[in-house]
Amino acid sequence: MTAEITFQDLPEAVILNIFAFVAGERIYNLFRLRVVCKKWSRLSTDSSLWRKLYFPNCEGLCYKALDHVLSWCGNVKEVILSNCNQVDDACVESIAKKRSE
Repeated sequence: MTAEITFQDLPEAVILNIFAFVAGERIYNLFRLRVVCKKWSRLSTDSSLWRKLYFPNCEGLCYKALDHVLSWCGNVKEVILSNCNQVDDACVESIAKKRSE
């Protein structure tokens, strides 16, 4: 008889790889994962997951929300804002200026 292996039994490095895949599909998924359990909440804040932020087709994403997410993520290297109608060049410039200070 073999023992049943659950998702929670996986090494944290494997879970982080899965989380990275899920975040690549839509960054908001990391926020959803945070509420599952304490372990997932801790893992979802790993800085490796927040290097690239993808916000595809986020019609409701506004400057204030984007600024809040970026203030929480100190390790961001790339942000993709394709089809985000409320985030214009002025918003991006303002956020970039604020981050460089």
